[in-house]
Amino acid sequence: IVYGVVQGLDGEVFVDSTQGAGTCIEIHFGLVDEPEYVPQSTVPSLEEVNGLRVLVVEDAQDVRETLCEMLQMGGYEVDSAPSAAEALTMLGTENKWHLILSDVVMPEMGGFELALEMESRGLDTPIALVSGYAARSDAEMRSRDLPRITKPFSLEALLSFVGQHALSASVSTKK
Repeated sequence: IVYGVVQGLDGEVFVDSTQGAGTCIEIHFGLVDEPEYVPQSTVPSLEEVNGLRVLVVEDAQDVRETLCEMLQMGGYEVDSAPSAAEALTMLGTENKWHLILSDVVMPEMGGFELALEMESRGLDTPIALVSGYAARSDAEMRSRDLPRITKPFSLEALLSFVGQHALSASVSTKK
């Protein structure tokens, strides 16, 4: 995860390990003239997210359960699927979600492949990605233009991210 985050910030990681002497890890980032402005995240209120449903697609059970609990704390109605194939089955029977939140890297079919398959099946539920592998997903993100949140993240960051994408989906379906 650290390697992915550092690469996502255009940094480099160097590891030097000598048996009996230990390991030295160096992380290098480029210099910046001015810090980039990062707007404060805004977590939607419980009233704003009331009735919004999120489908979490994550193969790691502990991560899936944690994501579901975090979203439930934010007031979302949450369902989950342990694989992209199961998510597609669920989406085929009913399309009741305002947002699909999928892991990027999963066995057999990851988040990008899930998005492509949803598109080919005419499923228009918005999808956003969760990734700890920033370097791989950055290149794919540019080609797919899918929103992504990179692990690790705080509860506030997750709720703000999901709120932004679920609320905009909710508004567009009401039009």
